[in-house]
Amino acid sequence: MIGANTDHWSLADTNHKLMTSSKTPQKQNAQALDSEGDVVAETVFDTRYTYEAQYRHVGTAAWALDSVVNPAKLGQIVASNKIITGITIATSNTERPTVTVTGEDFAGDTATQQVYATGLSVPTGKIASGLGAISADTNSRIVSSTANCTAQVASAQDSEGTTVTVDVYAGRVEVSAELQSATAVAGATADTGYTADGGTGNTEENTGYGSSTFAVFKNIAGA
Repeated sequence: MIGANTDHWSLADTNHKLMTSSKTPQKQNAQALDSEGDVVAETVFDTRYTYEAQYRHVGTAAWALDSVVNPAKLGQIVASNKIITGITIATSNTERPTVTVTGEDFAGDTATQQVYATGLSVPTGKIASGLGAISADTNSRIVSSTANCTAQVASAQDSEGTTVTVDVYAGRVEVSAELQSATAVAGATADTGYTADGGTGNTEENTGYGSSTFAVFKNIAGA
């Protein structure tokens, strides 16, 4: 059957088109060995699922991920049974931006779950953007960028090894960009709120214009 039809995060609409969707089983195996090291018994337990969906932003206005309409935040509970643990934004000068949201089955108390707002907005149109995290130097241009938003996951199991609570912590945003310049070595700086994750890397060649890479990060607190 052709088509991505399962919107795990309920984000698809006329402005955000669902492109791909996946559901992957995760489990643990317990084994008992005999005196010669051979497996004599094996049990599969704590079967859970991870979820991923990718959206293409085709709207005429920027998509603020922290907004009331179509929000996507780390730690956000969706349909009472899934939790968002990762968000990736990709922009390019050759196609419209994409947003990939990942997560897993949720267990526990929704009222006590920390939620991490990334502060990011997805630009509209076919444009490579610094996403409010990276600014190109004079005569330099961003040609692609990626923002990876992540949260660590802590889970607890009951006496039979079944996960009964899932919590997220240590929210973080990492943004990287590829740059080019027709007149110099391309460079960039970190925008307010972000820290440069090392220096600028560059590549030169004898048959084309060189390129540079620059990365930044910020750690975010939950609410």
